[in-house]
Amino acid sequence: MNSPTQPQAILLVPTSVGAGLTSACLGLIQALDTIGLKAGFLKPFMQNELNGPGLDRSTALVSRTLNQRPPSPISQARLERLLRDDHTDELMENVVELYEQVNQQESHGGASLDLIVVEGVVPTQHTTYATQTNAQLAHALNARIILVGTGDLNEPQALADQLDMHARSFGGLSSSRTLGGILMRMKNLPYGQEDDLSAAPGTVKPQLEESVLAELRQYSPALATDSFHLIGVVPYSNTLSAPRTLDVARALNAKLLNEGGGVKPPGAFH
Repeated sequence: MNSPTQPQAILLVPTSVGAGLTSACLGLIQALDTIGLKAGFLKPFMQNELNGPGLDRSTALVSRTLNQRPPSPISQARLERLLRDDHTDELMENVVELYEQVNQQESHGGASLDLIVVEGVVPTQHTTYATQTNAQLAHALNARIILVGTGDLNEPQALADQLDMHARSFGGLSSSRTLGGILMRMKNLPYGQEDDLSAAPGTVKPQLEESVLAELRQYSPALATDSFHLIGVVPYSNTLSAPRTLDVARALNAKLLNEGGGVKPPGAFH
């Protein structure tokens, strides 16, 4: 669908629940901004079992932290109804309309977009259609793919197999459609500890040591090569994996209605 005036779509595809997909999307948008590329954000589909009732959390977080106005995602009920009725074309047309809304909204605000980061469908026990739907998204948006995985470096074969398996839906790790992967919440990295220090800005190396990469390539030769780039590595952090309500409130610059006392337990805020 991309024309000379349309931004390139970058579809982030998670390999599992809890891979840190939204964090990867936000981090990528901010990283692109540092090199002079303006990126918008789109989450095409709501996932109720992950989001809960109310506004979509990913879209709300992007609105608050990046000052963007992404459109609301398509409801899970509509997504599943169209899939059940075999109206995939109509569903993808709806996605393209949302994509064009992102492009128009951000372009009206100033410089045109270079890229739009699209948050893919998370595979869960309920969303057995995630792999197929992500492949359809990639085709409808003519998107390049970044896999978002998570794992333990003490289990290199499981990590390599995870990326390899999910890349098959897009032609494999060596396909021209797959740009590479971002490894989130990685355990047992050869640097840092799984504590507060691991999350401190500037204290984490952006890549893995060559010896570690060589071990991963024993199970997946294309991994971390020019065919499939290792775009980033984020360590597991106890603090970030279980943030206090107060931490979230401060990050969003929210107004506290009841701070509590002593150590300031979580309070209501808006």
